[in-house]
Amino acid sequence: MHAAVSYVIRVFLYMALKQARVTPHCEYDEALRRAAGLGERKRAKLLQRAASRYNGILVGPEALTPGASERRGRRWGGAALAP
Repeated sequence: MHAAVSYVIRVFLYMALKQARVTPHCEYDEALRRAAGLGERKRAKLLQRAASRYNGILVGPEALTPGASERRGRRWGGAALAP
């Protein structure tokens, strides 16, 4: 429990920084927007799928640091081989 609370506090402190990367992620709103121009049957199907979607925000970098995937090995085990 203490670890979860500590993590949440760190996320909120990060979000308060000016250089924090916060990206809105609006799957539900986009689905409703797409449903507006559809016929009755397709709209009903899309609205049914939209019920399981939600809006949220993504916090943090958009991708891992450059070269992170290159450090992994080519074999399935992930062991990097020395050149």
